[in-house]
Amino acid sequence: MNTIVGESGYARKELDAYWTEKWVTEWLLAVPTPLSGLGYDDVIWESACGAGWISDVLLEHGFNVLSTDIKDYGYEKMQGVVDFLSIEEVDPRVRVIMTNPPYDIEGVEGVPAITAEKFVRRALEIMKPVNGQVIMLLRNEFDCANGRRDLFGGYPFSDKYVLTKRPRWIEKSKGDSGPRHNYSWFVWDWASDPQNESAFVTYLYGSTKPDGSPGDQPTPAEAVKFEKVWDGSKYVAVQT
Repeated sequence: MNTIVGESGYARKELDAYWTEKWVTEWLLAVPTPLSGLGYDDVIWESACGAGWISDVLLEHGFNVLSTDIKDYGYEKMQGVVDFLSIEEVDPRVRVIMTNPPYDIEGVEGVPAITAEKFVRRALEIMKPVNGQVIMLLRNEFDCANGRRDLFGGYPFSDKYVLTKRPRWIEKSKGDSGPRHNYSWFVWDWASDPQNESAFVTYLYGSTKPDGSPGDQPTPAEAVKFEKVWDGSKYVAVQT
């Protein structure tokens, strides 16, 4: 398997099997998002559900959730083992694909090469016919790569929700350093206005512990609007 080193010097787990702490999803649900407009019968597909930590939070908030993964990790509410990248279309009741995708998997027997970018692109292809939404938890700098500029140059990219606390992917032990990477929820919405070339950046904050460190409870967020402006050679984001 690929042994890219993760936080604190540990080799990455097989199939990038890292579970998303529940506060990460709670913070997103604490602010208005495209999920707020889902109908009674609409379904969110958690396509890399792992142990179900994202799915469970969504279910607790009353959403209909379809939970699948490429491997069965024992999540009792999982509805099937599915190779997400092999799927080309879904039931129209699925309005959102939302997950923390694998970052980089290759060299695992019986498993196709997987990257977060492949996950995003396939999700967008699947959701386009139903004017659905794609919500992915990705490294904060995911939108900085020149090779991904088509994903962030306007429609259907609509929102970025920045976590101001770093998720922890391995259990903390004595002497461990803190998590190394910042993360954000990225949102693409095929139902948004195709003429809209602006995106919203919302900073998600948590409570503060007595010692001044960040807690897990969400607090009201601050939204900043950016307009896409052509500077003569490229598009740049300008705060408005």
